[in-house]
Amino acid sequence: MPINELDITFGNAHGGLVESGLAIYQKKVTLSSGMRHTMMAVDVFDDSMILHQFPANAMIEFYISAQPIIYSEMAFGPVNAYANRGPQAAEENILYKSIFLKEGNMFKVDEFPNQVLGATPTFNWYSPQVYLTMLVHGVDEVDIPDNLALSVYMAVKETSAGAVEYGMGMLTEVLSAQTRTKTVDMYQIKSALNVGLSFPSWKFGGIRSEYMLRGDALADFWMNNNNQDSEKMISDAQVAIYVAAGRKMVDYDSAFGSIDPAKGAVPDWVRITNMGLGDFNFRPQFPPNKKTDAGITRML
Repeated sequence: MPINELDITFGNAHGGLVESGLAIYQKKVTLSSGMRHTMMAVDVFDDSMILHQFPANAMIEFYISAQPIIYSEMAFGPVNAYANRGPQAAEENILYKSIFLKEGNMFKVDEFPNQVLGATPTFNWYSPQVYLTMLVHGVDEVDIPDNLALSVYMAVKETSAGAVEYGMGMLTEVLSAQTRTKTVDMYQIKSALNVGLSFPSWKFGGIRSEYMLRGDALADFWMNNNNQDSEKMISDAQVAIYVAAGRKMVDYDSAFGSIDPAKGAVPDWVRITNMGLGDFNFRPQFPPNKKTDAGITRML
C-alpha cells in the first residue's frame, strides 16, 4: 500500500476571453489502474495571485475530481449573475473543491474539505486518474489573464482492488459524475404546517416537561418498617393504577405522564420500573424468611 506524493502544476501561458460568462480549464493526471485510491492529504497554492488579475466581478471554482467536471444549469454568485456553476462539493465525484472570492482588494478561499480535514484520509475512488478543473465566472465578456498558475499537492494511498470491486467502483463513479441540470433535495416547511413535524423541545424551547411523583407518594413504593414511618405497603391493584396512568398517551406539547385523581402526578417511567405488576398476586411475605439449622431467623 504505497503512498504516492504528487506535485502538480496547473496554469496557462496565454490568456483568453470568456465569451458567455464562463471559461473552463482542465488537466488530467494519470494514476495506477486496478487500485483503490485514498486521498491522504491535499493542498492548493495560488502561485500567481489569480484573483488580483481579474476585474471585480470574476469568481473562480477549482475542482479535483475522479471524473471530468460537467457544469450544471444552476446559478452561482449573487442575483443569478453567473448562470452555470459546477457540481456541489459533497457530490461523490468531487475529491476537493475551492472557491476563490474577491472582496475589494482582498480575496479568500473557501475549501472542502478544509485544511484540517484535507490533512487526514478522506475520500476513496477507483478511477485511474484525477482531473483538475477551474471554472472562471464573469459577467458578459471577461479577459482571461496570462500566466494563471496553481500548484497542487496530493498524497494518495494505493491499495490493490479485486476485479469486482474495481469494476463496480468505476461504474459507480462514471454514473455519479453525469451532470445534473438542477439539484433539488430539500423542501421548505411553512410555519403553519410545522405543527407535529418537529420535536416539541425545538418547537417550544428547552427540555420537554415531565410529571414527577409527589414526595409523599414516593412512600407508596417502599416496605413498611414500623408504625411510625410514612412508608407504607400498597396492593397490586393500587400499583396497577400507577402503571395504567403512566401508559396513557398525551398530546405532543404536554408533559410526559398523566394526572391521576387518586395518586396525583404519575410520570411515564412508572410503566418501565413496574412493568408487569398487577398481573399476579403478591406472596404473603416477600422476601421469605431464612432460618439457620438452629431455627434462628437470618437477616437478609
